[in-house]
Amino acid sequence: MSDYFSQEFDTADRAFRDLLINAPCTTHGINHATVFIGAVFLHIYERYNGSVKRVAELGSGCGALSIFLGKQFPNFKFSCYELQKELHDYAVRNAQENNIQNVDFNNCDISQLYGKNDEIGIVSSQKGSFDIVLANPPHYVSSMGVTSEVSDRRIARTFDSLESMESFFMAAYALLRNKGTAAFIFHPNILIDVYELSRKNRFEPFEQYNAYSSAGKDAQLSVVLFRKNGGKNFILRPPVFLRSSSNKKNL
Repeated sequence: MSDYFSQEFDTADRAFRDLLINAPCTTHGINHATVFIGAVFLHIYERYNGSVKRVAELGSGCGALSIFLGKQFPNFKFSCYELQKELHDYAVRNAQENNIQNVDFNNCDISQLYGKNDEIGIVSSQKGSFDIVLANPPHYVSSMGVTSEVSDRRIARTFDSLESMESFFMAAYALLRNKGTAAFIFHPNILIDVYELSRKNRFEPFEQYNAYSSAGKDAQLSVVLFRKNGGKNFILRPPVFLRSSSNKKNL
């Protein structure tokens, strides 16, 4: 790995290894994507000079990312939203196992975060109140032909359509304060669609980190930072080379 970003990645990797995270299968375990976006958060948080207090995670799975961040930043408040009830229940137990008390978990479809009907009582109280929204959404669209026969794996990795992908931006827009930051991690094969959807939903991409398995290889993952109602000022950061993670086989 290059010197750039290496300290944060190593810190995140070690901290994730120390967590007690249970999952129903390896699809939902800690992987390179989890460690990478966690390391990006460590890299960027100081620039906010204490202005970050509330963080939301969309599609939080078994809670590993927010539990990791909750341990690193005990004065922050983290709110997680997960569609699958089984994963939500695992996340609640994982937080208890790791004695994390500054993370709360909500079992809901993220469309409920921006819909007109506040069916689960979270829209009115949390709308526009978050500083950062994080997400590791599915990396593929079903029309690309990359799907799994296993239901939970398909939900975790594949969007039914671009409209489903757009729901992450719509939810982030509802939750974030003005000029707040959305930090999403994607596979590079959908980045063009991601940029188009971000601007459609009044987000401006302003920073991007690309991760590679080794020099000379194509990028495997991209973390893009978007600013709600932001101006144009884009930075492409130096490459990040992945080394270890808590589960190397599940990228």
